Amino acid sequence: STRDTFYYKKMKRYRVGHSQPIGRALLINIRNFKNDRQHTRWGSEKDMESLKSVLGYLQFDVLEKTDLTKIQINEAVDKFSKDLSVAPVDISFVCIMSHGDKDYLKSHDHKEVYPEEEILEKFSNDNCRGMCGKPKMFIIQSCRGGNTETKRDAAQPVLPSAGLTSTLRDAIIAYSTVPGFVSFRSSSSQGGAWFIQAFCKVFGQATPDMEVQQLFKYVSQELSAIQTDAQEKQTMEVTYRCFEKDLFFKPAQAGVVDHGSFLPGGAMAMFQCKSEENTSSASSSEEMPFLTKDPETDNETGRSLFSTLYEMENKKNIAQKEHKEAIHIYNQNKSKNKESRTKVVNQVTRTWHVLQEAWEQLLEAKNDLGIVFQRISQEDYIQSEHEYDLLMMNH
Repeated sequence: STRDTFYYKKMKRYRVGHSQPIGRALLINIRNFKNDRQHTRWGSEKDMESLKSVLGYLQFDVLEKTDLTKIQINEAVDKFSKDLSVAPVDISFVCIMSHGDKDYLKSHDHKEVYPEEEILEKFSNDNCRGMCGKPKMFIIQSCRGGNTETKRDAAQPVLPSAGLTSTLRDAIIAYSTVPGFVSFRSSSSQGGAWFIQAFCKVFGQATPDMEVQQLFKYVSQELSAIQTDAQEKQTMEVTYRCFEKDLFFKPAQAGVVDHGSFLPGGAMAMFQCKSEENTSSASSSEEMPFLTKDPETDNETGRSLFSTLYEMENKKNIAQKEHKEAIHIYNQNKSKNKESRTKVVNQVTRTWHVLQEAWEQLLEAKNDLGIVFQRISQEDYIQSEHEYDLLMMNH
């Protein structure tokens, strides 16, 4: 059937690793506001340091800008977009951090900057032809309203507005909070914004087998684990615009980087978070579920997981064969009596559920492998992958 064909269609990947550098990033941080020390974003310099380190690890060239006026923000984004059109890379990344409200950000000179029209629009297929068909990531760190959510009153994500640019494709837009709500950050120079630090904690551990959408799920888990003493929490929002392929990064020294000490100031360690107005500390986030301690143990676990993956692949192939046979029998029995058709339909349904379960187990096994590979050396990874490919070819 059409549904079966779609379900088995292999997801394509974005081409990564063909440009040098792999990506280019523009970071804009509005820390200070003209003639207004009261709204200085203390601790935001920590976010800039963390982002630069993580993006360097992911093999991005980073351009950083601080305290830009509205005109300067537009000029910086324009130039960055035009440079990508002339000398494209595999991935582009834009992050802007400031105060904000509803659908705009504040510039250094207190003017409103609208991300949709003044940032995202400049990377549409019409305006940035060099990045057509290539992944584009946008991070917006700011408040989007004055509401706070509590453990008992969780915010519900709001769908994007109807006025979105239709020609912006292959894009991920991650907002630190949902529309109408505040975005928290620490007031200390050693803290930083909850969302940015969670993002850096996760993406600083990215391996070649971690897909970007899975990474954002881990970011959401990290963010959900943080709250103030008043049980105020924060919900991020990620939107995908025609993001039709998988995206895997090619980090430097994949699998052997000591992520625990990678970020400056120990951002990978558990950190205390505070609201912008409230200096009370929040609960520490739990360790990420895929952190490992012993590289030797992980090497052994990785090889064991390859055997599991092989078993799950075989189970899936058998289930897929049985399901196709059931569909074939069903097609042959369409013209027979109702009792015969019902029996065959039940068989098709049963084999479909078995196949679904096999697919889920296979995907889980592949995910487990990606998790363990963060501590397995690149050589071991390539050797194990080659052994697995040979097994499947012989099978």
